[in-house]
Amino acid sequence: MFVGWGRAGAEFLAKRLPPNHQDRLRVQLISWYNTYCGHLGLSPIVYQNTVMEQQTARRLLGYFESEAVPVLLNLLESPSEASRVGAIQAMSELGPNVAEQIGPHLVPLLNDPSPTIQYEAITTLSVIGYDPDVVIPLITPFLQHQNDRLRIEASYAIGSYPPQPTLTLELLKRAIVDPDRTVKGNVIRALGKIGKDARTAINPLSAMLERGSGLPAARVVEALPFIAEPGEFENESAYQSALNVALAQPDTYYTMMACRGQLRLNRSSPLFQGTAMQLIKSGSNWRVWETVDALSKQDPMPGWVRTLLETATRHPNGLVRAKARAALDR
Repeated sequence: MFVGWGRAGAEFLAKRLPPNHQDRLRVQLISWYNTYCGHLGLSPIVYQNTVMEQQTARRLLGYFESEAVPVLLNLLESPSEASRVGAIQAMSELGPNVAEQIGPHLVPLLNDPSPTIQYEAITTLSVIGYDPDVVIPLITPFLQHQNDRLRIEASYAIGSYPPQPTLTLELLKRAIVDPDRTVKGNVIRALGKIGKDARTAINPLSAMLERGSGLPAARVVEALPFIAEPGEFENESAYQSALNVALAQPDTYYTMMACRGQLRLNRSSPLFQGTAMQLIKSGSNWRVWETVDALSKQDPMPGWVRTLLETATRHPNGLVRAKARAALDR
């Protein structure tokens, strides 16, 4: 419906991106009123700009793609940081088709004094895939940033861009020892994307297999088969043990990592179909991106994979739609 309204629809949704901070007492009074209004036969008062409303508006804007760009660029000029954050987050939903339109406006924000703005800019630049030759040299320094969130996002963004091992490999290898487990997991993912050119990281990655479960170990299970041949693993029994642990995790995100490792080793992966079917419905975009990426690598492509990819072509996130369409058109 909103897409059919064109520019007016995008403007309507964009107005719902910034939070409407109501007076705390007013919110409390509305809460009390709504609690008892049913007994009194009165209609409830609707809260304005709830978190859910903001998220829904952002998601719906993803369907507009280039038509939403002027509206969001206008919002990006707001003096309100919350409005600017809302604009950048919504831009991440538009997908790679708008990269050239919004990328030049986001690059300067990597030097913004607000860490929140920097964080959102890193995210959106990597999602739309804007000019890796420009962006990657600007985000690699964030791997050493004192702010955990910025290191997390920079490490994930590097793994989302096409690999540039000459620029990133040594920095990523040093970042393997980051104290934050999410950064560590993202770094391992990025090394896996580099593939055979990251062979000098085989030993430190193999050593991590014996250091427990969780995200880093699951990422090693996923990445190592892309970097090394099976006989080159320092400890194949440790790999198999970590693989089994990842497959048994209740979080299907970890299961997908293990499934990708199995498939890369040309092994059967009985959990792959069920895991993909669950993750394709995830509310977290990055889980859907990675699931579509795994599905797109299937060759030949079974019918159930095509069905899931066709579902993904209708996803609100532009990157998900683009990845799915590219896989189906291959």
